[in-house]
Amino acid sequence: MRIGVIAPEFPPMLGGMAELAKGLTQSLASQDHIRVYSFHSRGKTSEPPTFSFPHIDNISGRPHRDLPLLAADEQQIDMWLALNAGLIPLASRLTKPFFCYLHGNDFINPWLACGPRWLEAFRRPYVAELRHRLRRRAILSHLNQVRHVLTNSHQTAALIEERLGLSSDRVSVVFPGVADAFFQPNEPAPDASLRILTVTRISRHTRRKNVDGVLRALEQIGDRFPWTYTVVGDGDDRPRLEALAQELGLADRVTFTGSVSFEQLLAAYRHTDLFVLASRATEKDVEGFGIVYMEASAGGAPVICSREGGATDAVRDGVNGLLIDRSTPDTIAEGILRFVDQRQSFRPDSVRAVAEEFRWPKIADRAREVLRRHMNDS
Repeated sequence: MRIGVIAPEFPPMLGGMAELAKGLTQSLASQDHIRVYSFHSRGKTSEPPTFSFPHIDNISGRPHRDLPLLAADEQQIDMWLALNAGLIPLASRLTKPFFCYLHGNDFINPWLACGPRWLEAFRRPYVAELRHRLRRRAILSHLNQVRHVLTNSHQTAALIEERLGLSSDRVSVVFPGVADAFFQPNEPAPDASLRILTVTRISRHTRRKNVDGVLRALEQIGDRFPWTYTVVGDGDDRPRLEALAQELGLADRVTFTGSVSFEQLLAAYRHTDLFVLASRATEKDVEGFGIVYMEASAGGAPVICSREGGATDAVRDGVNGLLIDRSTPDTIAEGILRFVDQRQSFRPDSVRAVAEEFRWPKIADRAREVLRRHMNDS
């Protein structure tokens, strides 16, 4: 197949969405012809990596500029695969079959690549709800032009049916994958201490990640056993969280590393005993899946996550981690204490075996099968 992938977030941008786009496209490219179209100069932090497929890095989000570029290349592809709900309005303006991969927040709080420019630029507080409604209407009005929808979890699939009214036969779950580099031996602690890790962006816009909930849970645990907590990631909410750790009397056992290199990230996973990310879900903010759970599991580290997000597809309770019913400090603390009691039952090989099912080549095979099956749908 010849697939044109439109990816608003793509390396060298950082974050889970960019990593998903990279992993999926690289794995599809092993058997299919891929062309990637990504947005230009949006949060890039390094030189662009080299890929085996054409990477057109000048999408702007402005229809009068982007549509001629995309339309001119349609002779070189058989289908489009857009990696964000905000790209759905393009479906009615391009001629080749149009597929879209949805994540959750991209249609709950939609952004539009081709919405009314005055609306996207107008930032008065009192038009926020109007902007949300018009973005949603634009997505809904073009949704029937999408040949088929792929999505990252069964929870997101349920949200698509509930929020967008799309029947289940038009949606297929294709989980995000995990890169081979994360499959590495775990290096146990030299003593009986518990090394706890969270990897996340810590911005004010992603407080659903609930790092503060973990800090308050650790305050409750106190000195019942020796522990350390490391938070890998950066963002504008870091000062608040560092101040909270200080206020709770945890500063000597809590480390905020900020942004790290890929090698340092691998080392962080390698030297952890328990990965914790207990995201909170709201009506306007959800955790669609959570690739970090698979990254931790690939290294043999058990995880704790909340049933409030799509990570329930990634975590098998009692096998590669523990599921907690809510994301409160109390339930997080209970989950950590339960893990300590059951720690010896979590074998690294069993934890890693769950992640094996999410290796990118297997995920790409699933995506390829869905695309081929629905390529000729009317």
